[in-house]
Amino acid sequence: MSEKKRVFPQLSPTEEEEILSECTRVEAPAGSAVLRKGEGGGDLYVVDSGVFKVYEETGGEDFVLALLNRGDVFGELSFLDGSPRSACVRAQTDGTLLRFCRSDFPKLLLKNPYTASRLLFSLASIVSARLRKADEALSILAFEQPEASSEEMHMLAAEMHRAVHKELSPGLSDSALEF
Repeated sequence: MSEKKRVFPQLSPTEEEEILSECTRVEAPAGSAVLRKGEGGGDLYVVDSGVFKVYEETGGEDFVLALLNRGDVFGELSFLDGSPRSACVRAQTDGTLLRFCRSDFPKLLLKNPYTASRLLFSLASIVSARLRKADEALSILAFEQPEASSEEMHMLAAEMHRAVHKELSPGLSDSALEF
């Protein structure tokens, strides 16, 4: 990355540079689709420049989940477990991404197991932070929406909470460990 915003603050600068040096640069013109929900692939992306929209398509409209800028990471769920993409990503502006291929992880693991394991812990930290943010949003939804009945909101929040945690709690399957 050209400017010094840390992508993986849990890693040392040397470890982070080792990982980023293994990445492929991907140019993304404004409006181009980077990922589509449901498609396969397990590559991890780091935004080097530009703005990228993470969204779900609902009834022909985009429900924006996040806007990502320099140093932000996406694709971590599929990178970790090999599952299909959970959302769409589109370039809002011309931008550049750094792509770390899931298939390259075993090489990193053989070359430097310590750095590879720290990368996994760093990605787990990113996923954990996003889960906490979702939990906070569910709590706000459940407890601060006066127009809905308290019982309805509690049931909705509980169901969403179970769904999120069900996805994350079973652990990694055997296929998730295959790179």
